[in-house]
Amino acid sequence: MTTSSTTHSRKPRNFLYISMASLLSFSLFSLFLFLSLSSSSTTTLKTNSHHPAKPKQKPRPNVPPSSASTTPPEILQACKATRFQDTCVSSLSNPNVPRNPTPLQIIQSAISVSNTNLKTAQSMVKSILDSSTGNINRTTAAKNCVEALINSQYRITRSTDDALPRGRVKDARAWMGAALLYQYDCSNALKYANDTSLTRQTMSFLDTLMAFSSNALSMIVSYDAFGNETKSWGPPKTERDGVWELGSAPGSGGDFGSGFRGGFPSELTADVTVCKDTSNGGCYKTVQEAVNTAPDNEWGHRYVIHIKEGVYNEIVRVPLEKKNVVFLGDGMGKTIITGSLAVGQPGISTYNTATVGEHPSRAKALNRHTTIMAEPSSPTGSSKPLNNFGHRPPFLSSKSKCFVIIIAIVLLLSLVSLILFFTLSSKTNKEHRYSPQTQPFPSIPAPITTRQTQTDIHLACNATQHPQTCESSLGEANVVPPNPTPLQVIQSAIFVSSRNLTTAKSILNSLLASTTNPNITIAAKLCLEVLGYSQYRISSANQSLTRGEIKNARAWMSAGLSYQYDCYGGLIYNAGNSTSKPINETLLFLESLVGLTSNALSMTVSYDLFGNETGSWRPPQTERDGFWEDSVLDSVRGFFRGGFPSKLTADATVCKDESKDNGCYKTVQEAVNAAPDNAMDRRFVIHIKEGVYEEIVRVPFEKKNVVFLGDGMGKSVITGSLSVGQIGVTTYESATVGVLGDGFMASGLTIQNTAGAPTHQAVAFRSDSDLSIIENCEFLGNQDTLYAHSLRQFYKSCHIEGNVDFIFGNSAAIFQDCQILIRPRQEKPEKGENNAVTAHGRTDPAQSTGFVFQNCLINGTEEYMALYRSKPSVHKNFLGRPWKEFSRTVFIHCNLEALLSPQGWMPWSGDFALKTLYYGEFENSGPGSDSSQRVTWSSQIPAEHVATYSVQNFIQGDEWIPTSS
Repeated sequence: MTTSSTTHSRKPRNFLYISMASLLSFSLFSLFLFLSLSSSSTTTLKTNSHHPAKPKQKPRPNVPPSSASTTPPEILQACKATRFQDTCVSSLSNPNVPRNPTPLQIIQSAISVSNTNLKTAQSMVKSILDSSTGNINRTTAAKNCVEALINSQYRITRSTDDALPRGRVKDARAWMGAALLYQYDCSNALKYANDTSLTRQTMSFLDTLMAFSSNALSMIVSYDAFGNETKSWGPPKTERDGVWELGSAPGSGGDFGSGFRGGFPSELTADVTVCKDTSNGGCYKTVQEAVNTAPDNEWGHRYVIHIKEGVYNEIVRVPLEKKNVVFLGDGMGKTIITGSLAVGQPGISTYNTATVGEHPSRAKALNRHTTIMAEPSSPTGSSKPLNNFGHRPPFLSSKSKCFVIIIAIVLLLSLVSLILFFTLSSKTNKEHRYSPQTQPFPSIPAPITTRQTQTDIHLACNATQHPQTCESSLGEANVVPPNPTPLQVIQSAIFVSSRNLTTAKSILNSLLASTTNPNITIAAKLCLEVLGYSQYRISSANQSLTRGEIKNARAWMSAGLSYQYDCYGGLIYNAGNSTSKPINETLLFLESLVGLTSNALSMTVSYDLFGNETGSWRPPQTERDGFWEDSVLDSVRGFFRGGFPSKLTADATVCKDESKDNGCYKTVQEAVNAAPDNAMDRRFVIHIKEGVYEEIVRVPFEKKNVVFLGDGMGKSVITGSLSVGQIGVTTYESATVGVLGDGFMASGLTIQNTAGAPTHQAVAFRSDSDLSIIENCEFLGNQDTLYAHSLRQFYKSCHIEGNVDFIFGNSAAIFQDCQILIRPRQEKPEKGENNAVTAHGRTDPAQSTGFVFQNCLINGTEEYMALYRSKPSVHKNFLGRPWKEFSRTVFIHCNLEALLSPQGWMPWSGDFALKTLYYGEFENSGPGSDSSQRVTWSSQIPAEHVATYSVQNFIQGDEWIPTSS
């Protein structure tokens, strides 16, 4: 490019080059579409997408390898379709792949391996970014790399969660191809900042990641070509191997004469306008302002931005969430967007020099009659550019004639390819497993066209509490493939839930931006946080269904639903009696979202109970309906003997000794921060030495398999004093220790909340950690001591003190051999009170949650028992009360002392939940176990069903809790 002029009218030659380059880019994109999507016949082999170079060293996958001799033959056969067969076999030879897997299950397992390693790569790149302060070259490379990996993860998720379950193999190929490209872009970006060992390690890991993604993509290509006939699968081939994807009968040559006549839609109506003349009002001054007003993730409607005649000197970015955006100009040379970023400028890479940049999204942004220009303010071509995403050195002006000739030749070839694409892609794939839907998903709602599909949906929706809503949501969304399997109907329901969840987050962001109410601000922020967790759990549930892990799917869908309800309930609580239209509309949408997720969960439960026999599917039932799930064991008299693992070696130590060079972290949080992100295959053990640690500790979502190992209850103490009465503190945030990372373990600790009067919710320990083990720990508080918020948790030999609802939440938690003691109220304890040990929060009968107490002691502290004995009539204590409608709590073989009121259980408010809860007792002992005066809504568990609540059956503990030696 030249820099002799700075105005459009004086640069005809520069404009020619840019126009030619723009046409070339469009044409090459068309060529890519032709090569990737034009197939319509499965009788011929398919072309191969671009793949990265072979890794320089043997990959080390984040899955346990095993020898090929023990690998299922289905995996060995499927891996023959890949370029890195040994890597493929070793990465899939692990327990996460179901027995006798189908080809589709193998592919989705391969994608899951890629996705798991992608998350690790993201963590490594973020570490590079965190360590690059002052190094602009490495900072720019790492930022672009982070963005590329986020885009890659989005495309991988779309492939495995959206495309493949609905039979959209072409979409899966396109999206996995893009995901692989982004990974390559990330690696290529780091090549220009390869000046640290961390960068080199990350690049090596990216080579491994690209091999995994390449393998998954190669199997998708063979699956597209040959379906389930894996014996025909083979490594991808290209035209150089004599292989083409044909869209018409062999030898026909295609229909070139009547090429596809499509393009920019006509008769568009502008949603917003951009103009240079702002005197009349009604116009945005910049294109970017107009883009920012576009709704997030709008699938069914184009957002048309009319850019009036004028020169707009700005940098425009259309983000990932801004879908179906349309730029409508007044003509080339009239409507002009111009910028002057270049690689030679500080912090600028090739990728972000763009005057207009569209982040990847499913729908392309449309542009018509608009000139987009780049005008560098200084010559490009520094000796060491900040080069990312495939840097190309700038052309010298002396070679401009060759440049134009080359462009013309390539343009001609590309246009021919474009004609081929539009001609061949219109043919149908006659031998595909089932025909793709007529409209790409997501689309404008369209009715289901086959009567059989309607019947399949109707039978599946009979399993839900809201069958009409279920049928309409699946029918109008047009997401269910023709003649679907029961699993495909469930996954379509999950997809509908996920799509609406994304919209809910967008609505909440808008609410957060518009409100000045501090309570609404707090609620909306917490909503966004928990909806993020919901999205992760629902996505994990969908993947586990594909692998046949239905119990995991139920646990994770239960948690996903619980998070959505938390958001909804929290917003209602903080909104009070607000009549704000945005708040009410948000609440209505959240309520609808909860219903959609409930439907998906209910179908999952019936699928677990009855398999593919949809005629037997029915709405979820509970013990109050006389229903117990089949159990493996005959009884729970012999408790499961497993728990906290022995002989652990500390990876980090925390101590109060402040002498130098003692190798200790000074706070527990510092040690948690040192744990690796997303470590799935090893524990990170933190030894917390004897001492009192006054701090608030958070174990984030990405810190998995963290272990707290103390020196004993009362010796290693973590203490805090947050409570709801303080500004900006919710029950959720009041926890002294809050855990989100899965696989958390703790032993030999005291965790307490010492918040004083006036008494409010003040949590000592909160856990959202799935597959969590807590043993020999002490939890001290008053109201809401232990918040077992969600997922599967196992507490053994613990000491728990409190008074009001002090064990609460919506987890599936088992408390074995625990001491549970009621302590005096903080305010006027001699006056008397009603105390409830538990307040379980199950909101839906399909959720696999509940509290189970086995061989536990229910009593009072010495201080409380002195008060109780002085006037027993005013001190009343109960096993629990129903926080939510389907509250579930059982006590089995427990010692219930005299302080327990004869009624056993107390209501929450009036008759709320009394007909839907399940409160059960079985063979308890002690003076408080007499059931003759129990409330009518209390139950005795039938002996033949008591094993339902065993560690093995209720939380699948035999699969993840270490057995005692």
